[in-house]
Amino acid sequence: MLEPGARHRTWHEDGSGSGSWGSCSFGWFVGTSTQIYDLTAGHCGEVGDAVYVHTSGRDPVYVGEFVHSDFDDAKISSGPDYGLIQIESRYFDNVVTNPRVSMSDEPVAIRGYADASWLSANQPYMCRLGFRTGLSCGSYEEITNEYTVTFANITDHGDSGGVIWAFDPNDSSQKNIYAVAVNSYTSEYDATKVGGKLIEPVMTDFDLTIFN
Repeated sequence: MLEPGARHRTWHEDGSGSGSWGSCSFGWFVGTSTQIYDLTAGHCGEVGDAVYVHTSGRDPVYVGEFVHSDFDDAKISSGPDYGLIQIESRYFDNVVTNPRVSMSDEPVAIRGYADASWLSANQPYMCRLGFRTGLSCGSYEEITNEYTVTFANITDHGDSGGVIWAFDPNDSSQKNIYAVAVNSYTSEYDATKVGGKLIEPVMTDFDLTIFN
């Protein structure tokens, strides 16, 4: 299964016939009427990089490639950090929409995505999910610029690109969630603060919807 927060491996060719592997986490699965993409962090891959998943006891399985990457390491906290992985059509039936997380014994369910103005107005409780450290949650802190939301949390290398969501503050069951960001960076000054890149700019620019 291809699911939010799960591990993917990226093969980056270096132009000499060799290359290197990198590991990140799947972000939100989004798409159009005919295509599914994974919206993840741009620093996880460059355009043309092949994306694989590992299955137990088998060789890596190719599932798609990066078709968009927007990232500047010098501006990690202030600029965009977005990547789109185009998923092979033969794996569409293997794509999972909701993070495999339960709150109060009820699985969470995505109700869409929310933008910066909604986050600022509601200041909701938020969670992130990545393959390296799993699930962790914390309080909303602030919108720092047009791309970035910060919240109280701890993450590690490999969680990059993983999903960040907010709970509906009017839902006491904590079942209903809104996709809001993908995991991007941690503060070098405060290990308990996570920077996520808001998905709304990409959703709007590419006219995408949450896969359902």
